Amino acid sequence: MKVSSKGIFLALLILQLLLVWAFPRFATQDGASHLYNAAVIGALRSGSWSGINDFFRLNPRPVPNWTIYFLLSLFMKLFSAATAEKVLVSLYLVLFAFSFLWVAELVRPGSGHFAIWGLVLGRNWFLSMGFYNFCFGLAFFLLCFGCWFKWRRNFGIARWLLFFLLASLLYFTHLFCFLMAAFLIGVTGSLLCLREAQGSGDLRSGLRKNARLFFGSVVIPEFCFLAFLALNPFGAIRSHVPHPEAAARIASALQQSVASHGATIFDLLLDSNGILAWVLILAADAFIIVALYWTLARSEERIAPVSVALAVFTIICLILYFFGPKAFSENGDLQQRAGWFGLWGAFAFVASREWKARGKLWTSAVATVACAAGLVSGALWRSQVAPMLKAFDDAAQRVEPGRTMLSLCYCSPWNSNLALFQRVTVYPLLHAGDITALAARDFSIGNYEGTISGFPVEYLPQVNPALRTPGLMEVEYRPELADVADYEVKTGRSVDYVIVWGEPEVAGQNDNVSPLWSQLGARYSLIYGAPGATSLRLYRKRADGEPADEKNAP
Repeated sequence: MKVSSKGIFLALLILQLLLVWAFPRFATQDGASHLYNAAVIGALRSGSWSGINDFFRLNPRPVPNWTIYFLLSLFMKLFSAATAEKVLVSLYLVLFAFSFLWVAELVRPGSGHFAIWGLVLGRNWFLSMGFYNFCFGLAFFLLCFGCWFKWRRNFGIARWLLFFLLASLLYFTHLFCFLMAAFLIGVTGSLLCLREAQGSGDLRSGLRKNARLFFGSVVIPEFCFLAFLALNPFGAIRSHVPHPEAAARIASALQQSVASHGATIFDLLLDSNGILAWVLILAADAFIIVALYWTLARSEERIAPVSVALAVFTIICLILYFFGPKAFSENGDLQQRAGWFGLWGAFAFVASREWKARGKLWTSAVATVACAAGLVSGALWRSQVAPMLKAFDDAAQRVEPGRTMLSLCYCSPWNSNLALFQRVTVYPLLHAGDITALAARDFSIGNYEGTISGFPVEYLPQVNPALRTPGLMEVEYRPELADVADYEVKTGRSVDYVIVWGEPEVAGQNDNVSPLWSQLGARYSLIYGAPGATSLRLYRKRADGEPADEKNAP
């Protein structure tokens, strides 16, 4: 890597880290829920949170999605929750950036000019969604593939043990990334062995000579992955909400495949719309088109087996992106996840090909433009969200500990007219109520992770809102349908506080006879309204005989 290119890479990486630390909280959609559940895990182990065992329990099954909760639980012993999250995100950004560069250099020495594209691929839509396990899974996917690629000809016992431990870490981080690593290693190892067998002149003789290499570099690594399927991870990731009928599921898959044809895959590298987003998309589009044309049509270099493997991997992932189901065993956003791997495969393919000096300079320049556009775009919307998140911290000062709390948010494009929510492609306030619940040590009702069995924390069955009152878990985008009284009747638990962010501004949604608004008016008092444009309101359930405060009616 040239000094100038290396300097730009490090400067942009530092800017990515500065964006994480520039605001009191790193705004994501699901990050607050991850912090809350990490605190729950710590409390279940230590007993430091009174009453927590009446609502939650640790998942006894060896499911994936454990890694970031372990890290957050560790960091939260040393830092505040907000700081612990920023340490986690910073660790991911650095780990992914250098893992991407390391693998690129392994596949094709001298591929340092692709380092900045690693920054673009690492700071993606999934990070802003708060899918931290998936993001760390991407980094461990690269490390797993890189270690296999480097060691495949000379695996000793120590290296096999390290590889198995890395595969274990990948499994307990994210199942989809685990499966992608197994698939890529199997395809790449098979093609490499086949090409070497063909190079011996006699294919049959070559296959016999390479049988040992095939067994050591493909069969045994795949066994390291397949061994974890005995833990039945697919059976563990299921929702308590009933699955749709088979016909409805097939129809939904077909509908999703048709809709995906109009999707722009480079949106997976974005968290907002606008001019800067178009700059990033156009830069990435132009680069991939020109790079593929140059490396396929203009290069005289023979395509190496590893390049063929990356091409096959990319094509399969893109087929899943365009035609695959939206979810599998409740593992949502399957198309988007496959699409990211398709993008990585495309970049890895062109990185594995020969590049001249002028092409390397052009690669770094286009990547710099794309990375800068994404950074500025992210900084703009996070500066607007920061005061909104502060309102949830302020609300925590007004609630009693050890109570139950339900948080609802009018923060999707179809139930809010706020311009910011029309531009940002994630919903950074959707689960922000867990900020208040965590700070006040309250019990969050509507903790989506606790309702399914694929995460480390589960609700106890008797208080699980998905079991007792499914409607309470189906109101993320229509909060006015939340039936708090129904949950209380079915579980015997009182919902002591309700947080509502935003106004039902879209026509037809401000219906005072809906369950939410009628129950808030009849049974709750408004005890806090955030100033300015944050639109947060905190309601407390009135005690029996306590008169209603008319001025606080919703």
